[in-house]
Amino acid sequence: MARATTRSLRLQKKRRRRKRVIATLITLASVALIAIGAGLGYATWKTDQFVSDTDIQLDRGSVSKQREAAVDPAVDNISVLFLGVDDRSGEVAGISDAMILATFNHSEDL
Repeated sequence: MARATTRSLRLQKKRRRRKRVIATLITLASVALIAIGAGLGYATWKTDQFVSDTDIQLDRGSVSKQREAAVDPAVDNISVLFLGVDDRSGEVAGISDAMILATFNHSEDL
């Protein structure tokens, strides 16, 4: 009888320990998911803020003087010039150190 009681106590301790480990793992996974969600939310907010700060409205509006209608990137081919800016201090401050011209061609075969 003493053996059965001892065995029963061991099983109860083992179950309690297993429950504690599972509860700890669930808590850690929850904290990790919350941290990842917060990090992604922050990155999205900062990206949106950056994009909003770089959007400059032109005095001429959305249509060039050489065009009759605005360019629609979903339909029209467009070219974009990406300029890198050298941010070293000294005499070369503000000089473009890289230029990439990218043309995005619309194809209906896609």
